[in-house]
Amino acid sequence: MRWPLLALGVLFVAAAIDVVVRYVPAIEALQHGRDDVLQAKALLTGDLAHLDRAKLVGAHALLADAEQDFGARSSVLSDGWIGGAAAVLPWVAPQLQAARLVRVAGEDGTVAGANVVSLVEHLVPNGTPTLPLLQRLVTLAHDRAADLTSLSTQLNTLQADIAALPKGHLLGPTDAARHTLQTEAAKVLAVARPAIALLQALPAAIGPGQHTYLLLLENPGEMRPGGGFIGAVGRVTFTNGAITGQVFRDSAFSDQLVTNIPAPRPLKTYPQNDQPWHLAETDWSPDFPTAVTDAERIYAAATGVHPDGVIGVDPVALAGILSITGPVTVPPYPQVITGANALRELNYIANFARPGDPGKVFLPPFGQAMVGRLLHASIGEAPAIATSLAASAQQKHIVLYFGNATLEGLVRGANFDGRVKSPLGDSLEVLDANLSGTKGDLLVTRRFQLQVTVGADGQTHDQLTLTYHDPMATTAADQAITSTAHGEYRDYIQVLIPETAQLNNIAVSFNGAAAEQVSPEAVTYGFHLQDVAYWLIVPSGGSASVVLTYDGPFADISRTPLTYSLSWERQNGALTWPIDVSVTLPRATPIRWSTDLSVDRRWSLIGGPA
Repeated sequence: MRWPLLALGVLFVAAAIDVVVRYVPAIEALQHGRDDVLQAKALLTGDLAHLDRAKLVGAHALLADAEQDFGARSSVLSDGWIGGAAAVLPWVAPQLQAARLVRVAGEDGTVAGANVVSLVEHLVPNGTPTLPLLQRLVTLAHDRAADLTSLSTQLNTLQADIAALPKGHLLGPTDAARHTLQTEAAKVLAVARPAIALLQALPAAIGPGQHTYLLLLENPGEMRPGGGFIGAVGRVTFTNGAITGQVFRDSAFSDQLVTNIPAPRPLKTYPQNDQPWHLAETDWSPDFPTAVTDAERIYAAATGVHPDGVIGVDPVALAGILSITGPVTVPPYPQVITGANALRELNYIANFARPGDPGKVFLPPFGQAMVGRLLHASIGEAPAIATSLAASAQQKHIVLYFGNATLEGLVRGANFDGRVKSPLGDSLEVLDANLSGTKGDLLVTRRFQLQVTVGADGQTHDQLTLTYHDPMATTAADQAITSTAHGEYRDYIQVLIPETAQLNNIAVSFNGAAAEQVSPEAVTYGFHLQDVAYWLIVPSGGSASVVLTYDGPFADISRTPLTYSLSWERQNGALTWPIDVSVTLPRATPIRWSTDLSVDRRWSLIGGPA
């Protein structure tokens, strides 16, 4: 009996020694790795606008040390003999598994972080930079293309690692390391991904050779189906990564040069006129690639220039950039454009809303100033700008089209192309076209509601309610930008629904009065969708509601239980409005969502008879 007890005692002592000698230091290594990551973060984020090589070298060394902490120095957590035995114990096993997952995420995260720092090191020169930042970025993207691809893969792996981290209570050092990984990795992914995507696109977009792009400065205060009224246009040329030409003009420059292209029917009907199609109105199609064709046709006819791509951008996107780079002025004008006031201020200035406002002559030099501000941003501002641009593109305040098939593929894959989509199932897009001759979209508020009832046979009944409120302008400046239509909001509404939909009814009410049934202004088909149009005039100081009801086989009954999906697309360049959605599946209580159209929205439900 003594020998088994003695053997057990020896085993216990050996285990205790192993824990003290190997396992405790392994757990401490996780804590040390976390501390290294936080120190590296402090070096990189303390003063991004003045990054220097000393900070980058220090951060790189800390991340390399953290990689060892999460790797070799804590490897016993994964391959030690006690760990293998403890993995079957009810309480110990989850803690051990969590530590192993933290190790994996930590090692992958520090490797990716060190590689990001390595790339940034190539952008920060030892002395005075010999090339502008943009050219340095193009060179980096071209020379380190393989590294960018590898880093993108590493970030995908890191995201999967973070998603795999367990929830619940963990031991102190492991819990602290998990918290740091989750919070800091989310920040790295949010910044690095759009920055890498932008870098990967740069060589083809503005790298070797000459590239000319047309910029359309659109105005969400005066909406068209494909974006805002185009107040100014710019042509920017790049040669081997450097900007070699800029021409910004009021969009009306082409009105007297191109007079033989007929405008779309609604533009000639509301109000009635026989004007040709002007460049400022060429975003009439809700599909940006189609609108690009129209804009290029008029621009090329006026200038003889065929651009390599077209970018639509509005003041909301520009405000995001200005919030990072700081305000901009356009000498000799005193007005200051900031991230907080860009949209309203530009509308006041362009429309002489206040004494001293210069009018549309301000827009071309402002466009040049914004391009200069963007191209001469500091290395410290670059990640935040990339993130801002990506967010604006997701919200369709920036839409892009490239003649280069590779670039256009990237844009389409990121959903930055402003294309009309015709998804399977139920779908919806509401298009407002403010034909008041005012900037009424800055004042008019709206709320959209959709009630959906799905039958057991897959037939779906939709009721869409569009509610608009046109408040009285209370300031002289707001009165100046809405006075043309006596304060009314005159809206050519188009609702895009599945082409298989059967329109049942349109009813309109004003100021809460009883609804009256009306006929659509037009019903057309395109992009595999049905386009239902209605001409609505919202009275000044009043409100109006438009209710459309339609049916269609929108649910999928090929499986049991049936499935229902809904896609609600955001109008290019529109301001953000609230929406309410209610879906009732067969023999089920309604499911409701209240959200907004800051981005495209998707829902998918499973229900119905079993």
